[in-house]
Amino acid sequence: NWIWTELLAFDIDSPDLGVADYFAKLKTAPQGITLLLTAVDFVLQHENWSEPHHFPADVCARLGHSGNGVRHRQAWDSEQLRRLVGLLHDRGCKVVFSLFCYYLEDRFHHEWASEHKECLTGWDDGAVNLLARLKDGTLLEDIFVRKLMEVEDYYGFDGWHASDTCGPGWPIFNSYFGNAFIAMFRDWLGSERLPAQYRQDLTDKEQGKERMRWIWENLREEWIDFLNSRWFSFWDKVISALHATGRLAIVNSPDTKCLFGSLYYLGQDYRTLATLGVDMIVMETTSPGFSLTRGWRDYLTEFAAVMQEMAVSMPGVSICMMPSIKDTVESYDALAHCHSMYERDFHFLASRQIRKDGKLRRTADAFLVCLGDAITEAEWEWLDKLEMSACSFQPTRAGDLTWLHDSRAYETMRAEYRAKGTTEACYHIARLEELGCLDIPVIASPWELDSLDEPLIVPNFHLLDEDLKQRVLAKRQLLVLLGDLQRDADYPADAIVIRTQQETGWLLSCAILNSGLPSETIDIAPSVETPFDTAPASWNPYADLPPATAIPVAFWQVCAEKIRRSLGDYPLENGPQKTGIFGSVTSTGNEVSLYRQWDNQGTQRIGLYSRVNTYRAPRLHLDEGTAITVLSEFPRGKLCVRDGLVKSSDPLGKPTNLPPCGIIVLDAELPPNRL
Repeated sequence: NWIWTELLAFDIDSPDLGVADYFAKLKTAPQGITLLLTAVDFVLQHENWSEPHHFPADVCARLGHSGNGVRHRQAWDSEQLRRLVGLLHDRGCKVVFSLFCYYLEDRFHHEWASEHKECLTGWDDGAVNLLARLKDGTLLEDIFVRKLMEVEDYYGFDGWHASDTCGPGWPIFNSYFGNAFIAMFRDWLGSERLPAQYRQDLTDKEQGKERMRWIWENLREEWIDFLNSRWFSFWDKVISALHATGRLAIVNSPDTKCLFGSLYYLGQDYRTLATLGVDMIVMETTSPGFSLTRGWRDYLTEFAAVMQEMAVSMPGVSICMMPSIKDTVESYDALAHCHSMYERDFHFLASRQIRKDGKLRRTADAFLVCLGDAITEAEWEWLDKLEMSACSFQPTRAGDLTWLHDSRAYETMRAEYRAKGTTEACYHIARLEELGCLDIPVIASPWELDSLDEPLIVPNFHLLDEDLKQRVLAKRQLLVLLGDLQRDADYPADAIVIRTQQETGWLLSCAILNSGLPSETIDIAPSVETPFDTAPASWNPYADLPPATAIPVAFWQVCAEKIRRSLGDYPLENGPQKTGIFGSVTSTGNEVSLYRQWDNQGTQRIGLYSRVNTYRAPRLHLDEGTAITVLSEFPRGKLCVRDGLVKSSDPLGKPTNLPPCGIIVLDAELPPNRL
C-alpha cells in the first residue's frame, strides 16, 4: 500500500528522474510514497527559494551514506524534488515526506540546532527536541509547524509522516534534562515544588543528570503529565494545520512500545492522537530486522501484540504494519539473508484480527515497505504475491482465544505500577504465544463482550472496573483471567489456578474458569532475575520491554499447558523429537506453533510457523479427505492427509519440512459431504 524510500530510489540523471524505471519494477502502483529526507533541517532551514537550492548530503541520503548498492548518493536540489513530487502525483500516488530529528554536530552542514542547543534532548547534545522553548521564549513547535506548512505548499506534498525520533522516543528518566526544558517544567509545575538548588540553571551536565534523577524519583507523575501535555500541544498544532489544508497526518508508533510503555517511559499517551484525528499510525512491527540484528530473541509475537493493543485502543485510526525489509544504514537485508523469516512475519502480522460490531477485520489496514530504494524487480514481484496471499482470506472465526482488552485500565495500572511492576497485557499475550504455542489472533474491546461466545483471555483482569469484571465472570464459555487475582472476589473456588509470588509482594495468578476439568492450584517458584527497576542504566526503547517485575518462564509454560488442555483437541503435535530416514527432525517444546482461521465457506487457513533456525517437520493432524492448497513459498510439492497427518503427496514419503524461522501456510477444505 505504501512505500518508505530514500531519494536513492530515483535518479537525477534520468529525464524523468527515474520514476518510470522505478514503477516498472513495482508492477502495482502504491497508494502512497513517503520520501525519507532525513534531516530535520529540511523543515527548519527551508526557504521558498526562487532558484534551485542544493541539499546537504544528509537530505540526499540518510545520515549522508554513500549509496545502497544500486546507486551512489546524488546531489539533489529543491527544483528536482518539486518535480519528483509532481511526477509521482502523475502516477496516482500520495506523496508525503519524513525526517529524523538527529543532531549531527554540523557533520554535513551548519545545523539549526547548533545555534539553539537549548532545543536538544540532552544537555548540549542528543537530538532536536520539538517540544522545546527557545531562549527568547518562542516554542519550537510553533516555528516547526509554520515551516512545515511552507514545505508542504512549496513542494506540493500531501502530508507529513512523523517517523521515529519525531515523536516520543527518548527515555524520559534520563532525557530532556537541559536547563531550558526543565525551566518549562518548573513554570508548568510551580517553582516551589522544586528544591531551591534545582530551580535555577545548573552549570554542568552531571548536575543536570542529578536533577533529572531527583525529578524521576520525587515528581515522576508530574513529569509524565508534563511531557504528555507537551506532546498533546505539539500534535494538536501539527494535525490541525495539516487537516486544514486537506493533508495527511501519519505518525510512527512509539518505537516498539505499547500504550502504557509509551506514556510511562516515553512521555505520551497515544490515545490522544486518536482524539486529535491522526490519519494513520505506522507500527514498528520491524521484527525481521530486529530479530536479525539484535539476535537475542524473536520479536514477532511481542510486536504483533503491541499492534493489536494499539488498534483496539485507538478506534477510527488506520493501522499500518511495517515488517522491515532492508536498510543500508542499519545494515540488514531480510529478503536476502532471512527470506523465510520475512515471509513468516508478514503472514503472522496480516493474520491478526480485531473484532468490531461482531465481525472480524484485519488489524492492519495497510502495509508499508521499509525501505524501498534497493528492492529488485524480482523482490517486488515476490512481495506482491506475498501481500496477495496473506491478505486475501476473510475469516469469520479465528484462533483458540479472543483477547479482551480495555484501554481504560491504563489509569489503574499507572497507579499501581511503581509498587508492583505490573506487566503489560500485550506481554502476557506474547509470552503465551511464544512459550506456550497458544493461538490468540483476535482482540476485542469491552463493547463487543455481550456478543462474544468464543473462549476469552483477559490479561490484567484485576485492573478492570467492577462492572466489567462482573460482566466477564457472568460469561459461560472458557475464561482465562490473569493478574493480581483474589479467590472468591475474582474467581470461584472451582477454578484451575496457577500462581507465582512476585518480588514486589503481589501474587500473579492465572485462573481458568468453565473448563469442565477438576480444580487445582499450582504454585510456581518465583523468578531470580534482576529486580524491578524503573530507571534501568541501559534501557533501549526499541529493543527492550518496559521494566516490570520478572515472571518465571515456568509460569507461562504451565499456564499454556492448562489452557491448552481446557481448550480440547489441538491439531499440532510438538515432540518428542524424532529423526526420520531423510534426516528430518520433528518439532519439540515450543519450536513450532500454528494459527488458524475459518471462513464462511468451510475453508480453514492454517499457518505453521517456526522459531528455530533449522528445519523442523511439523506433525499436523487433519481429517482424512481434506484437500490442501499450499499458499506459502515452501514446500514446493503438494501436500495431502495420510493416516491423519499432513504429509508430502510424493509416494516416497519425503518429509515436509518447515523452513528455518519460516512458515507454511495452507488452506484446508473438507469434501462437501463432510462440512
